[in-house]
Amino acid sequence: MASRKGSLLEKDVERFFALLGYKTKTNIRIKGYEIDVLATRNKINIIVECKQRDQGESLELRNLIHQWASKNQI
Repeated sequence: MASRKGSLLEKDVERFFALLGYKTKTNIRIKGYEIDVLATRNKINIIVECKQRDQGESLELRNLIHQWASKNQI
C-alpha cells in the first residue's frame, strides 16, 4: 500500500509543478540515483524526493540526511 500512496504523492507533486509551467519527469535515474520528480524551467532544475508515511510510522531522519548529502555531492 505504501508504494501506491507514494506514487499518488509523486503524481500530485508533478501536477503542481506542471501547473506552474515546469516540464516534469518522474522516476528517472541520474548517476545511479532514482529521482521521484524532476521539474525544469528556464535552466532551473528542481529535484523532489517524495516520502509519504502512515501516521505513527517512524522516520529515520539520520538516514535521509545521509542519502541526500551523498546525492548533493553528485
